[in-house]
Amino acid sequence: MTEIKCDYDRATLPREWWARLRVVMRAHRLTVEYVRVDRTTRGWHVWVVVRQRVSFPRLVLVQSLLGSDWKRELFNSRRAVAWRHVPRFWRSRANVLYERHNRNVSI
Repeated sequence: MTEIKCDYDRATLPREWWARLRVVMRAHRLTVEYVRVDRTTRGWHVWVVVRQRVSFPRLVLVQSLLGSDWKRELFNSRRAVAWRHVPRFWRSRANVLYERHNRNVSI
């Protein structure tokens, strides 16, 4: 099983999000076990649990296709590029959703 984690900093989920989920899952031949949607202070966190194991680079792609926060997926994409050199300890911590964030951090 794999957790697809998406972050949306907006009042509502993107328009036609559920339709997009169906298309992306079908195109990537992923079977959805369940979806969890949580309200956050600034928007939404969405977990889509799929039956299959998904590689980290592909996971980042799917999250991006689902419209997850572009800055979050930018950082995830950098992790995906370096994946071969990432120690095992950090691999399990690569795809995170933050409940709190230090807004003083900038790119």
